[in-house]
Amino acid sequence: MQSAVRAIKVERSLGRYIVGLADASRKHPSLKTGCSPRGTLALFRITQARAYLEGRDYVVPEDIKAQAIPTLAHRLALDTKARYAGLQKEDVVRQILDQVPIGV
Repeated sequence: MQSAVRAIKVERSLGRYIVGLADASRKHPSLKTGCSPRGTLALFRITQARAYLEGRDYVVPEDIKAQAIPTLAHRLALDTKARYAGLQKEDVVRQILDQVPIGV
């Protein structure tokens, strides 16, 4: 099954979108630590797995958006000010999803 998932096509623009999300997390003012290269690869692979489970041989932007929060949120570290303000890591990922255009 792993080889079938890795065979799922990801358009170059969607790969750039995933990298753009990770880059935005590294620059987000509320984060002390953004998404690592391993986190970026994890999002890439999990979107392929989602497409496979949906019966497609290609990834769509909705796959990325659906998996971004559960895949990235636990990999981020909020700065102290954001934590005391009650901001959640999931909120930051939502902000990043709203900021980064698809096809970056």
